[in-house]
Amino acid sequence: MTDSPRLHVIDGYGAHDDPMPPWSEPAEQAVLGAVLQSEHARAEVAEIVERSDFFKPAHAAIYAAVHDLAGSGRPVDAVTIVDELERRGELRRVGGAPYLHTCIAACPAPVSAGHYAEIVRDKAEDRRLIMSGQRLTQLASRPPGDERRQAVHDEFAAVTTALSRGTAGAGEHLDHLNRFVDGAAFLLDAPNDMPAVWGNGNDVLWAEGEALMICGGNGVGKTTLAAQLVRCRLNLDTDVLGYPVKPGARRVLYLAMDRPAQIQRALRRAFDPEERQVLADALVFWKGPPVADMAERPFLLRQMCEQADADTVIVDSLKDAAIGLSADEVGAGWNRARQAAVSSGIEVLELHHLVKRNANGGRPESIEDVYGSAWLTAGLGSAILLDGAPGDPLVKFKHLKQPMNELGPWEVVHDHDHGVSSIRGQVDPLQILRAQSSITAKALAEIMFDGAPKPAQVEKARRALERLSTAKLAWKVSPGGTQPAVYYAAATPDVDEP
Repeated sequence: MTDSPRLHVIDGYGAHDDPMPPWSEPAEQAVLGAVLQSEHARAEVAEIVERSDFFKPAHAAIYAAVHDLAGSGRPVDAVTIVDELERRGELRRVGGAPYLHTCIAACPAPVSAGHYAEIVRDKAEDRRLIMSGQRLTQLASRPPGDERRQAVHDEFAAVTTALSRGTAGAGEHLDHLNRFVDGAAFLLDAPNDMPAVWGNGNDVLWAEGEALMICGGNGVGKTTLAAQLVRCRLNLDTDVLGYPVKPGARRVLYLAMDRPAQIQRALRRAFDPEERQVLADALVFWKGPPVADMAERPFLLRQMCEQADADTVIVDSLKDAAIGLSADEVGAGWNRARQAAVSSGIEVLELHHLVKRNANGGRPESIEDVYGSAWLTAGLGSAILLDGAPGDPLVKFKHLKQPMNELGPWEVVHDHDHGVSSIRGQVDPLQILRAQSSITAKALAEIMFDGAPKPAQVEKARRALERLSTAKLAWKVSPGGTQPAVYYAAATPDVDEP
């Protein structure tokens, strides 16, 4: 009887002359470099890889020291890890203290730790599949029977368990318990007035906890307007277009993804050399495209903000953050990215463009003119349209989507030399009413919108007059029937409050 065929396996792989098993030294080093530098990276990586996923024993030992030290609440950095490895008697085996700095230098961006960890995990899965296939091949040499069937079953169960770990993907380790809020606090403890990043009372252009989009064609001043909002968030100015802007508590992260050199020139006009220290301390730029598509990795936006210690992020521009924005799955992915950011206390401002029109097409005027999936605008709190010729200092400003009152439309003048914008000849319903003594909503709309108004514009004028009436600046008289209500200026001497 001849001996059963034997497969020579060394550490789960074939004989010494077999090819090198799948692994990535750059990815393993980058993961270690990230977790040595960033607490956030450690939390993210812990959701994706385990010690056993590292192919190189030295890397597994370093990661175990990082994981254990962090788990005990002690600080983690190159110095503390060297001390911990020395205490364990493993420092020389991993290459000494210089190798930790080699790993740190091998990490291009700690914010991408999740991506590096996914590579490490995927290579580990490849190795496990190879090992499992070799063990199954060995089992074929055993006699048939219950013992072999049980061994095959155990092998399949083991590989299935191993491959099911970490399928949630990078960055999805949310603090779920912190998201639960009791019903009374959620419904009754909210402020009566809408908290505003930009605006006051019910006149809000950018609400706290809701994303703002500024959209328009090329050269209409989107970046110019964003720069003024950045100044206010840095507490260098107080208002934009006459409406107050709340300063931020932390840094501003500006994602200069679309033509960074052009963004640099546009923003530089808005800041003075004397403000260097504030800019150095409180403003951070990311140049060029992101490390991954943000619609595919919806937690990347939030992670970048946390890495930069920012509570405000400017996305310039949206088309560079995610590819294929016209597809609903991409639009929904981006909406998830923005919601993950705002739910973590990060205020999001997005710069975006419009649909292309032919030579005979009309001017943009509605939310449908924003390019891309409906999910892009569905998840917004506010949307502003800037319309005009490229480089023109005078553009149309329209509030396409409002968290409260509709503001505008206005003609906005950009002073490109100084990076400042202002409203030209702003229409004030109270001034119009006082000049006319009395007016109907339709008559006010004709003045405000320069011509025959649409029903929505008449309704906007009516709401403006109602606010004046509520504030006791106007009296409302309703004749009844089909006759429209007439509003009288409160200063009119011969009209008493009805």
